[in-house]
This record gives sequence, C-alpha cells and structure tokens, in this order.
Amino acid sequence: MTGHRFPAFSIPRRRDERIRWETKVPRLQDQGTIDCVTKGQWLFELAAGTMSLQKIADMKMTSKLWLVGFLLLLATPGNAQPTGLSYDLFGAYGTRDKDGNGHNAWGLGMGVNYFITENLGVGLDTYTDGIRWPYMLNASFIYRFATWRSIDPYAFAGFGRQWEHASQWTGHFGGGAEYNLKLGPSIFLDGRLVLPADTSTYGLIRFGVRWRF
Repeated sequence: MTGHRFPAFSIPRRRDERIRWETKVPRLQDQGTIDCVTKGQWLFELAAGTMSLQKIADMKMTSKLWLVGFLLLLATPGNAQPTGLSYDLFGAYGTRDKDGNGHNAWGLGMGVNYFITENLGVGLDTYTDGIRWPYMLNASFIYRFATWRSIDPYAFAGFGRQWEHASQWTGHFGGGAEYNLKLGPSIFLDGRLVLPADTSTYGLIRFGVRWRF
C-alpha cells in the first residue's frame, strides 16, 4: 500500500444551489456608486439589506440639512420688517356668526401691532359680523419668521373677550403672511381657529392692508 496515492475527491456543487446560497447573503453595493431610487424603494432596500452605505449616509445628511434649515428659519429675523407700530384695516370671513350659529359671516375689522424686536410682537384687533359697532377685542402674541421674496410669514396665539351677543372669553391661534409693497403699505392674509368658552369653535380669515407711520 505504500506509495499508492488515492485520487482526490471533491464534492460537486450544483449551480442552482450556489445561486440560491448567494442570494441569501445580504450584499452591499459599491460605496462609490450612487443609484437613483424610485419613491419608496429605499425602504425596501433598507429592509432587504441591499442598500449601499453611501445611500444611507446621503439620507442621514439630507435629514440633517432639513433640520438645520428649519432651525435657521426660526432663528433668522425678518429684516424687511422694522420694529415699532403698524395699523391694520381688513375684511373678515367667519365660519360662524356673532351668536355662534353655523352661518358664514362677512365683516370688517381693524387692529394695531407693535414689534418689540424684529421677530417678537404683540397685537390688538377687533372685527364685526356685518356693519356694526365692535363687540369683541383680541390680544395676540406674534412671532415673525424670516423674509422670503418680500413675504413675511408669521404665527400668533392669544385670547379675547366678546362682551355682546354671546358674552364670553375666547382663545385663538393661527398664522399668515404679509407681502411688502414697494409703495409703502403691505397686504396680509391670515387665518385663525377661535376657541370660545361657551359657543362652538369656528374659523376666521382676515385679508387687508397694513400701514406703518
């Protein structure tokens, strides 16, 4: 038996078995390759373990950029808007009338605002259902965002008192935008949700002109 060499045996592997085995192994694409994925495809790739490391890094960077942009929007002052007093004259549309009934109501209103800084301000306004003497007064705290192409978006919240028709306290919050005209005044449009103490909740839209002197 000495000197006799046995032939080397190898276990054959079927080609289809090798393909099935390879498909079970999660593969990562080349990090230098950035593919265009359709909407929702990145979720499938992430769950299947086939998303490239580059794609994951790009997604994280994109989300960070959106967050930084939003924080800058909150922090950047509206430079086109000066501090001080401004006066409003506007039309108003409410989803309920002065008595809290479910009837659409049109009216007029006026207001005055004072910005302590370029971002923070306070305001007083009143409006009527139809052509009447004012029967309510509202106070608001206003936050003005950064100016974008002569447009100043803002948000506000506050409370008010209605002393006729449906005497009660109210709360409100909303937002809008002001467009600065080159001639001096500006036009604005905003909406609020009004939360009365006794009657039903309703919405109010204001649209008018704002002056500064």
